[in-house]
Parts: sequence; structure tokens; C-alpha cells
Amino acid sequence: MLEISLYGNTLRQLAISFGIAALIFVLAMFAKSFAYAKLSKFASRTATGLDDSFAAAVKSTKWAIVLLLSMSLGSAFLELPPRASKIIWQISTLLTFAQIGLWLNHFAVYALILASKKGDKSEGERLESVAALKMLVIVILWVILTLLCLDNLGFNITTLVAGLGIGGIAIALAVQNVLGDFLASLSIVLDKPFVIGDFIILGNEMGTVESIGVKTTRLRSLSGEQLILSNKDLLESRLRNFKRMYERRVVFGFGITYETPLEKVEAVSAWVRDIVTSGEQIRFDRAHFKAFGASSLDFEVVYFVCAPDFGLYMDKQQEINLKLMKKFSENDVEFAYPTTLVHMAKPTPVSD
Repeated sequence: MLEISLYGNTLRQLAISFGIAALIFVLAMFAKSFAYAKLSKFASRTATGLDDSFAAAVKSTKWAIVLLLSMSLGSAFLELPPRASKIIWQISTLLTFAQIGLWLNHFAVYALILASKKGDKSEGERLESVAALKMLVIVILWVILTLLCLDNLGFNITTLVAGLGIGGIAIALAVQNVLGDFLASLSIVLDKPFVIGDFIILGNEMGTVESIGVKTTRLRSLSGEQLILSNKDLLESRLRNFKRMYERRVVFGFGITYETPLEKVEAVSAWVRDIVTSGEQIRFDRAHFKAFGASSLDFEVVYFVCAPDFGLYMDKQQEINLKLMKKFSENDVEFAYPTTLVHMAKPTPVSD
């Protein structure tokens, strides 16, 4: 019975071929499960996202592709016509590149998402440019794999590559402004000079970042209107990101009258130091008699508010100002304001 021939192959050869294919399939699926379990366990103990990307890539292995490749390898033990062997080899090549593409696709996209979420786990998925970058990565990856696959199948891809190169240059020249903004958005996503929710200042414009798009970034200004700025212009300008301020340095000054007695002038710096250090979330730096003004003795005070919140800074400054007014009032020290003192010369008597 086992010696019956089928297309030049005995049933024994067919059984051996089937057994080898089944063994390869079982071993491959076991290797996939084992590798994914080990990588997932290792990834759960580390802070880096690279091992998570490898785990996601391994998980993307398709059982149908593995099964077809196993059958293709098993068919190597059969006597097949040249045309059938060539077809099987071509199908195996396509399946191999398809699986490699799935691995690289999952690895690249997962790594990109992790990079965009770095420092803010909820931010990455809200950025429109992340989706655009994912699409760009996927397109480039599959174009390269398709060309390699065609080359391995025996096709001449030189003309096709040259055509794609010329076409790419023409398209790039036609959409260079849009492309510049797009690349700038990718730089914003990956480098993160600011993220959604940050308060930034760009020249005379300022506002809270609401969205980062493929071409523009939108801010909500303090007065309520929406500001729409080009991504390219943003990266070419000097930005001030107040959201990343850890503490706020405050410099303020005041003046007292020239009629203030010397001993009280000498005491003012100590009074200011005591007032500032008495407040919470404040770190005193210095207080000095700075200069002789046009109509006042000028003092300069520097302190730090140990939080970036603007409202807290204003509360502390108000508290300091009120305490200064009370202290000066108790010690009969007057704040100066712009005054002009005119000395009138006595008239010279005119002799007869």
C-alpha cells in the first residue's frame, strides 16, 4: 500500500513529507510561544520599551504563514515537476518576506509609540503626527520589502527604483513647504520641545498647546482666541516653555524716601529678609540697597517660589507686599513716589 505512486511519489514519501511539515510547524509555534513568554516576562521587569517591541514583534507571527512555510519545507522531500517547485519557491519567498514585514512593522510602530509617549504616557496617542509618522514608516518599510522580494524572485527592479527616485524628487519639490512642516512635526513628536498642555511663548505670541498636527500647532492664548502656528516656524524660533519650570525666580524693587533716617535704611534689608523667609514655599536669595534714584533710595529683592504655578507666585508676592507696607507703617518709613523738589532762591534786594 505504501509503495503506491502518486505523481511520482509513494505514499511513504508523502507521509514523510507531511510528518516533517507537521514537526516543523509544531516546533515553530512552540518556539514562538516560548520566546513571547520569556520576552514578556523580561519586559515586565524593565523600564525600557525595547524589549516590549521585540515581544510585540514575536507575537505578530501568523500561524497560517508558519503552516504554509512548513508545508513548503516538507515538499522539499518530494519529487515535483520543475514548474511546481518554482511556484512553491516563489510562494515561500513571498510568505517569508510577508512575515519579516509583519515583524518589522510591529517592532517599528510599537517602538515609535513608546518613543512618542516617553515622559507622558497619555500624550503619544493624542498627537495627530504620530499617526502620520506610523503611516510613513509602514509605507517605507513595505516598499523596501516589496522591492527586495521582487529582486529575489528574479525581477529587474533597477528601472523601477530609478523611476521611484525621480518621482520622489519631483513630489518633494512640489510639496516642499508641506513636507518641511511635516518633518518638523515629526521632530516635535520625537524631540518633545513641548507637548500638549504646555504653556509656551514664541516672540510676541503665547498660549497653551492644544494640538500638534501634521502641518500646524494650535495654541489657546490667554485672551481666549486660538493661535495657529506653522510647525517649521516653531522649530526655527526660540521657544520658552513655562510648563517645564521647576521653580520661579522673582525680582522686584521698591524705593523709600530720602528723608528716611540712616539706621532705618540699614534695617530695611533685614526686614525684607525676615518677611520673605517667613512665607511657605519661598526661598530667599538677597535684598540690597541698590541705588540712589531720582527721587528715592532704591532696593532690589530676589527670591524663589518653589513651584512653577503663576497663581501661587502672585499670592506670595501679594503677601510680601502687604507685610512690607505694614512693617514700614509701624516704623514710620515711607515709600517713595516720583517727586520734584524746587528750591526757590531768595530775591536779591535792588538798591535805589
